[in-house]
Amino acid sequence: MSYNQSNDNRYFNLHLEGFANLYDARMINPKQGQSFEPFLQVRATFLQGKADDAQPIFVDLKVTGKKAKKIIEKFQPQIANRDIKVNGVLKAGDLRFTIGNPKAPGQEHRVFTSARLLSVKYLKVDGQQIELSQFDDVDSNANSAYQPQQANPTTSAIVPDRVTLDPAATDFAQRKAELVAAGYTWNRDDSTWVAPQENKTLEAQASVNSQSRVVKLDKNQPDFDARKTELKSQGYKWDREQTAWVLPAA
Repeated sequence: MSYNQSNDNRYFNLHLEGFANLYDARMINPKQGQSFEPFLQVRATFLQGKADDAQPIFVDLKVTGKKAKKIIEKFQPQIANRDIKVNGVLKAGDLRFTIGNPKAPGQEHRVFTSARLLSVKYLKVDGQQIELSQFDDVDSNANSAYQPQQANPTTSAIVPDRVTLDPAATDFAQRKAELVAAGYTWNRDDSTWVAPQENKTLEAQASVNSQSRVVKLDKNQPDFDARKTELKSQGYKWDREQTAWVLPAA
């Protein structure tokens, strides 16, 4: 088969697709002297690796897909609220990498990743799955050549609540700065970075556990083993009938 390069106007498209948390949805307006049209942007934290130790990849997404734009606009207040978890399966294209100048002598150069958000295949807002078919009438061509796959139900439960960084890694300073920008805080107890919502969850669980004699644990929680050990040390016993850890009466 021959390939006529001079008469071929096709493009090579590199796509990024995966599960991500969404943050900081906002309109980007041109400053004085800039000539671009205002556009909607959202920051996505894509996850890569094992579910119990997923590594975040931060990408700034310019929303270009028509259906994706309607979805992001609809849930922009929730995405902008750090106390609300918004995550889903996204498809992006036109990846670009920009090296930023260090703010002070001796600091490392930061690499910023950006792309265009083409489609949202699955979305969960504050624990509730969103029916995306309601936005189908506005999607003219963003996904016409792409057949969405069914999102894995178990994937929706994966949330980057805790992130472990290697201080010896060359991009340690950059990733630490990105986590801080996303609202993560350092937890000395288990040497991890904890998301804002997870901090509240842990505080609420600690309050409940301190008063309750019956505690149920989710095996999918990253800290399951640690909490199980802690309950045992406090005298809790496993009760098969209640499928929970029970503190015997004194």
